[in-house]
Amino acid sequence: MFERCFVAVACEKGVRQYGSVMAFAKAIWPAKDEKSAAQTLYSIQGKSNKTGKPQRLKLDEAVRIVELLDGYQNKFPSFCFEVSELLRTGAFETEQIFHTQYGTPPAQKTKSQIIESTRH
Repeated sequence: MFERCFVAVACEKGVRQYGSVMAFAKAIWPAKDEKSAAQTLYSIQGKSNKTGKPQRLKLDEAVRIVELLDGYQNKFPSFCFEVSELLRTGAFETEQIFHTQYGTPPAQKTKSQIIESTRH
């Protein structure tokens, strides 16, 4: 949950600051070409087509992302605290995290469907 919330908040702030996903991604991974950097950021955000799951965020990438955000240079712990507070207070909906990580939430199963699925 924390990782998904971290990614969502950081990417929202970064895209707002840099003006586009491609510009923000290029700042995170300057050695990559723009398209490759943007694809990596999309995969981390949960938009991976290959596995259906978001790409994991590495710690060094997380630190780099936060350092690029205005007002957060050398304040990685502060940013992490803000994200944890969003989760703790419910300001960041867990439904958003589920949707980002796993796609559209499954429909609620009825009691008979649950019983039927356990018989096989």
